[in-house]
Amino acid sequence: MHARRNGRHDRPHRYAANSRCAQGNARILLTNHPLDCPVCDKGGECELQDMVFRYGAETSRFIEEKLHVPEEKWSEAVYYDAPRCILCFRCVRVCDEGMGVKALGVGQRGVNSVIIPNLENRLNCVECGMCIDICPVGALTSGTYRYKTRPWEMIYEPTTCAHCSNGCKVTLSIRNNEILRANNATFPESMATSSARRAASAMTS
Repeated sequence: MHARRNGRHDRPHRYAANSRCAQGNARILLTNHPLDCPVCDKGGECELQDMVFRYGAETSRFIEEKLHVPEEKWSEAVYYDAPRCILCFRCVRVCDEGMGVKALGVGQRGVNSVIIPNLENRLNCVECGMCIDICPVGALTSGTYRYKTRPWEMIYEPTTCAHCSNGCKVTLSIRNNEILRANNATFPESMATSSARRAASAMTS
């Protein structure tokens, strides 16, 4: 008796096919992605890392040397590591559509595409940090949080910022009774202002 193509019996075959496709996509994303998970600030929170663990793309089919470019410091708050970037364009969209600032864009074409700031080599904006929050990998990192701790070493406390009348809902990341960062509590329903992030940065310094 043949399995129904669109019924319940066909679901395992479709799931296996989807898993193979996801595994292939993960391998493509890892083509030039550096294997620096042990030192990356996004380790433990990385969506690409979760994807590799879920679909099993731990080995690469590429034998060529990975391309590498130096990390860029766009501002005191934002650092950009191009090899880690998977070109999802989330940062560009949230800066344009979410914040209305348009401080980030895409330069060049195809496989040579890179995220670029609105000035030649630096970022000129209010440094709200939304691009850091929404980045699924460690391409955009915070200047105040870099290399200080790991996500599983912290406790997370939801709170409301009191530095302006907006009442931004933020999540404080705390380790050893020290506030290390402040992230959006519920994105995209609420977006923390730059005042909330600067207040957290002042407490960490």
